[in-house]
Amino acid sequence: MFQNRNFTKTPVNVTQGKTYSHESIKGRIFEISVGDLNPGCKTAYQKVRLIVDDASEITNKECATNFHGLNTTKDHLCSLIRKWHTLIECFVDAKTSDGFLLRFFVVASTLKNPHQLKATSYAQRSQIKLIRKKINEVVTKEVTRTTLKDLVSKL
Repeated sequence: MFQNRNFTKTPVNVTQGKTYSHESIKGRIFEISVGDLNPGCKTAYQKVRLIVDDASEITNKECATNFHGLNTTKDHLCSLIRKWHTLIECFVDAKTSDGFLLRFFVVASTLKNPHQLKATSYAQRSQIKLIRKKINEVVTKEVTRTTLKDLVSKL
């Protein structure tokens, strides 16, 4: 899925008695930029969260991770927010075809028409409700017909 598979080093306590080192790293979460995982990528503002899934797969000082979340950087999110526009936020809970339940937080904004003279482009409350409903339909439709691996590639 990513070009760069070795992205970090992390300290772990050594095995001592009945406490094993691979048990202490299980469940650890790493957050890394997509630009670091795929050099030359245009979506470097996205951050991927990876979780150490199975501690028994730790071999040769490497461990297997699984997708845990995706987020955008704060500077990119702030660049999307503008004055005199309506900001529409919603969340959608959807289940993939392979059984993973995901929660999506979607941020949308209104735009000015090319020949608009008015300075503001606010949306009415009824329009905001319809936009949220449409976002819910589109996200649910796209998520339910894909697996988690294909969905991460799409995002």
